[in-house]
Amino acid sequence: MQFTGLRRRDNEAEPTPFEVEIETTHDEAVKEFLNGRAELVALLCEAPEKVVYYFGDDAELYLNVTIDVETDERELFGNICTSLPVIDALDRLDRMDDEWFLKQTGTRGFNFAPEFKGAAT
Repeated sequence: MQFTGLRRRDNEAEPTPFEVEIETTHDEAVKEFLNGRAELVALLCEAPEKVVYYFGDDAELYLNVTIDVETDERELFGNICTSLPVIDALDRLDRMDDEWFLKQTGTRGFNFAPEFKGAAT
């Protein structure tokens, strides 16, 4: 699986935004969003393994910050790019939410969203 997001440093138990590498097209926006959100950083370090478990080895995970133009509120998305059929991917996203993501703390302003690589409905 390709993961363009966060990696924990080998010697750090609790990563922070300054102790991880960020690889996204919106590096500064992602770093700014994660500043002071150690729980979310820790969750994102677990995310690649969870995405592979629920979506398969060919799934890709990308981080993207969106800004609501009316409220200027920022939200971070973990976009899961998959070639699964849409219905299957949505079912797996629901399962991942129920079994793992919704049990986590510190996730305010973050969510996972599916992207589809030419998937059939």
